[in-house]
Amino acid sequence: MYFREEKKQLGNLINRPISYARLRYNKVNVPATYRNLVETEFTDDFSMGYTHEIGFRAGTCTPFYFYDINTEVRQPIKIHPFAMHDYALVKYKTKEEVFEKMDRVYRLVKQVKGDFVLVFSNELLGGKQPLDWMQLYQSMLKRYYV
Repeated sequence: MYFREEKKQLGNLINRPISYARLRYNKVNVPATYRNLVETEFTDDFSMGYTHEIGFRAGTCTPFYFYDINTEVRQPIKIHPFAMHDYALVKYKTKEEVFEKMDRVYRLVKQVKGDFVLVFSNELLGGKQPLDWMQLYQSMLKRYYV
């Protein structure tokens, strides 16, 4: 019940309904997480992915509706798998290395007409790191989404 109230308060604060979710640390406990999100009337989730590895935890780069095997019912929440989290890129020392990895995955995803979803965290964007993640993020937006 707390989850529903928190969603309502956030919607009131920003003066619009909330329908998308991304869970902190990508903690998805299937099927319980998706059942809770459906019950709370979320329509889309962006939590399906690996935090420290590049690749698709769901085995696909194409959004899909969650199918609850236990109830044998397609649920009304669309899962948007992400390709990579910024924490999977911290091991690379230069902007060029990061873009080399992102470009490779981007090309593969686009070959199959999938969605190229990336997750960036506040900690890296606003923290002191060897790479300027905010500048890298801005470059990434221009490169892939403009």
